[in-house]
Amino acid sequence: MFPEPSSDQPLFEVMLAQALERARARLHAYAWLTQQAHLVIQVHEVPIGRIVQQAMGPYSRAVSRRYRRPGHHFGRAYRAILLKRTEHLPELVRYIHLAPLMAGKVEDLRDYVANSHRAYLGLCETRWLTTLLVYTQLAQRGFAGTEGYGRFMAQGEAPAIAEARLGGRGMPLAAFCRWLHQVESGRPPLEQIIEAVCQRLGLAPEDLQSSGRPVLPLARALIAWHATQGGGFSLATVARRLDRSPSTLHAAMRRHRAVRPRFFQVPLVQLIEDSPHGDTEREE
Repeated sequence: MFPEPSSDQPLFEVMLAQALERARARLHAYAWLTQQAHLVIQVHEVPIGRIVQQAMGPYSRAVSRRYRRPGHHFGRAYRAILLKRTEHLPELVRYIHLAPLMAGKVEDLRDYVANSHRAYLGLCETRWLTTLLVYTQLAQRGFAGTEGYGRFMAQGEAPAIAEARLGGRGMPLAAFCRWLHQVESGRPPLEQIIEAVCQRLGLAPEDLQSSGRPVLPLARALIAWHATQGGGFSLATVARRLDRSPSTLHAAMRRHRAVRPRFFQVPLVQLIEDSPHGDTEREE
């Protein structure tokens, strides 16, 4: 079991801080959950596996002695995810910080002391945590200082709170990794495709949940087409996002491609590049 915030968290933090110092590695974010530890670590020369071993090994042995409970003390073996482009570091940090919220442990992240969110807000200080790189990247996007960080986090907090209150689990790690792979490989996120299609048709993304407008089936068909053909998304993923069945979207793509082929001939890259400034086209 992973230490709860009130019990073995300080012990694990000591072990982790020592391992980071020996490896000359930097910790950009963390979140302690009941059976998980989410860490954003920037390595130097020592590989991540050795850092994890140097932190987990001494901690596990100390817990075994303290509670006379041999064996593993974590839910599963560690999994490493490589962040290739550091400009996406703020999104990864936000995901880590939202983990307690998505797990339904708190309704206000400021009340959860077992992650680095409070340090980024300036409410506490953690000497073995590095915040400068995330602050710098956020400032370049117009989110300067602790106040800017708070506004950046607020963009993701509302959906996470809704998920937690509904008993959901929020975006799982696998889904976040798929999103990260999309943006790092140059493929646009699904939300960007949706916004581009809506912009072209003179819609707002929230309009997709309504009914009764003739343009909406075309919009959903275009989103499904561009997301699957150019974005690398599965039809099932798009169907879940649009709250439609895959078969319905498949039929809509076939129907509208036959009736309005010019809409489907625009490359995805051009559609996205034109969307912020392009003229809208209405088909009502």
